[in-house]
Amino acid sequence: MQTPDQNRSLLLVQPPDSLAGLAPALVEAGWEVETCPDVADACKRVAGSSSYAVLLLHEDALPDDPGELGHLKEDHPDLTVVVATSTSTRLAGVEDLAVVPYDPERTVRFIEKTYERQRSTHLVEGLKEENLHLRHEAEQERRQIVTLEQAWLRLSRTVSNLEGLCKAVLDLFAEVAGARRLSLMLIEHDGHEELRIANAQGLPDDVIAQTRVELGQAIAGWVAQHSLPMHGGREKTEANGDRTERTYTGDFFLSAPLNAGDKVLGVVNLTDRVPDEPFNEAEIQRLGFLAEQAAVWIDCARQFEQARKLSLTDELTSLYNRRYLADSLARELARARRSGQRCSLAMLDIDHFKAYNDAHGHQAGDEVLKDVALLLQTYVRSTDVVCRYGGEEFAIILPPTSKFDDDPGADAVQLVERLRVIVAKLPVEGVEAFPSGQLTISAGVATFPDDADNWTELIAVADKMLYEAKGSGRNCVRSPHSSAETKG
Repeated sequence: MQTPDQNRSLLLVQPPDSLAGLAPALVEAGWEVETCPDVADACKRVAGSSSYAVLLLHEDALPDDPGELGHLKEDHPDLTVVVATSTSTRLAGVEDLAVVPYDPERTVRFIEKTYERQRSTHLVEGLKEENLHLRHEAEQERRQIVTLEQAWLRLSRTVSNLEGLCKAVLDLFAEVAGARRLSLMLIEHDGHEELRIANAQGLPDDVIAQTRVELGQAIAGWVAQHSLPMHGGREKTEANGDRTERTYTGDFFLSAPLNAGDKVLGVVNLTDRVPDEPFNEAEIQRLGFLAEQAAVWIDCARQFEQARKLSLTDELTSLYNRRYLADSLARELARARRSGQRCSLAMLDIDHFKAYNDAHGHQAGDEVLKDVALLLQTYVRSTDVVCRYGGEEFAIILPPTSKFDDDPGADAVQLVERLRVIVAKLPVEGVEAFPSGQLTISAGVATFPDDADNWTELIAVADKMLYEAKGSGRNCVRSPHSSAETKG
């Protein structure tokens, strides 16, 4: 029984008179029959159309070159070729032979069986190919799942550290995409939104530090603004493909957005693949999904970092708080112990701060605290750590400072003395409320390992020195190894 998708188009090379009834028999059996005078014309028709299912010819019409049918069959493998012949000799490219005596009905049945057999063979081969394709896709999906599972584990281990997480993300993209030059750019919100490189591989340090991309500008800015990936090839700088003036060596790139839900956190850029070839759709889909997973972890890491920062900073002054002081001081002393260096701690207190608060109120006092905090942050060294210890008291970790064996902590005292002088010049509204008529601080300095063996003892000694400075008339700096009492 004929199925709807069967092709019933047959090309018949004009048969001899003995097969004059063949064409009507084929039509009656449901075949759409076209006739042609010879094999040469048949080959032209077949070559010009792929709609024929069967080519039927008589042995008298065989071409002089027996291989001609074989070439036709190679070019049109779905075409069933049948020859009505008096011999059973095999012919190249011929599907089957209808052996005489000729009989139209018998020949039609023979053609039906031959065509169905070949069609079944093609269906089986097609199913095999489809099965292989499905197996390949399944294997690709399995590998993708394994890759994503591994990615999930690798990224989850670094979620508490944004910098480490960004590096892990790029390592993962480099491995999956075979890229040697990558950058992970995050959107920063300093007055206006722009992309900055959070981590990179294969880029110069000055490029990493200086790159700023406005949203909507360049490839990365477009990807971030539209939340869509972009991929393709670059134009070569020279007609011969010279790359000497380019910062990349590959011709193909992919830039994918880091989407965490409805938020766009940034983009990841990939280029310089090995081998240097375009990204195909399967890769783009896989890397896009990987970018989504990475964005989820980056969002978590940012929130974690923000929460951690809030837990370690003072809400009023934005300085590190007492909790951070303990952690940081313990780390610095451990580093100093390993390297054989000294590390100092200064405790500072605003003189007569209660008198100012009583005269002008706590809001005015808070402004003074913020001004002093900003001043200390501005004038300490980049290696120093300023903290608000509590109330009007501040602490500064000074690692490593002392260099003089005969006078431990001398340089730390000098640094704090410089801060004392600068603070005394700070303009303050209502400064007459201070008994001295100006804003002053007192400070105590202690040095590891000369004055204390651990961080708790170092705080205790520095605090003791602070109270000695207070008892000595204020507006001075004291340490166990220095009698400095410089007053403004």
